[in-house]
Amino acid sequence: MSLFKKKNIVTLSVPDISCGHCEMKIQNAISGMRGVEKVKPDHKKKTVTLELSGDETADMNAITESLSEAGYPVAVE
Repeated sequence: MSLFKKKNIVTLSVPDISCGHCEMKIQNAISGMRGVEKVKPDHKKKTVTLELSGDETADMNAITESLSEAGYPVAVE
């Protein structure tokens, strides 16, 4: 038995982030979604880093759709 939970870190490229207000909108859009434990938007790097629970399956399609609906589509590289 492990004393630490397994976590997955995912970083998304979101080129339309430009300020702290954008970061708050992104936080509100995806924090609390199933499997998402932490959301860290960074307008300087134009990324959103997600810490996903190892216990639940996060629906990445739902996450990217929520970001798009909030006005911040994910760039596919």
